[in-house]
Amino acid sequence: MRPTQIGIIIVYNEDIIEQIERKCGKVIVLNNGWGVFIYHHVKYVYIPDPHSGTIKMAIPYITKIGKYDKGSLEKAIIDANREVKFVKIVFQSNGNVSMRYDYKIIGSITAAEVVKHMIETMYIASEYFMFKLQSLLK
Repeated sequence: MRPTQIGIIIVYNEDIIEQIERKCGKVIVLNNGWGVFIYHHVKYVYIPDPHSGTIKMAIPYITKIGKYDKGSLEKAIIDANREVKFVKIVFQSNGNVSMRYDYKIIGSITAAEVVKHMIETMYIASEYFMFKLQSLLK
């Protein structure tokens, strides 16, 4: 295990992976150290970054750009980014709409608290984004 000093705590990537497994079940750890997991039928990626002072997660695919009117997508992304704290929803060059959450550790917090907060916030934000998008299309 290689520890990462973040603020006044040490976070081990293995601790984060373990907490994700407790909350979501199986985590596939890729050769680059990234962890891929599913929560409520949504694929997430844990992205270790030991030098940034953050814990990073992403939902690489919320929807395809081509499925919806681009103007509605842009408005839903702007509204969701403005109204939902912590996450960033963006267009990807591969045609997907994705989400990222970079959690800056300040003070003392456990891996269990961080993982729970990040996963649940991202899930709620992705649901809110799709609700906002659907409401714009009516």
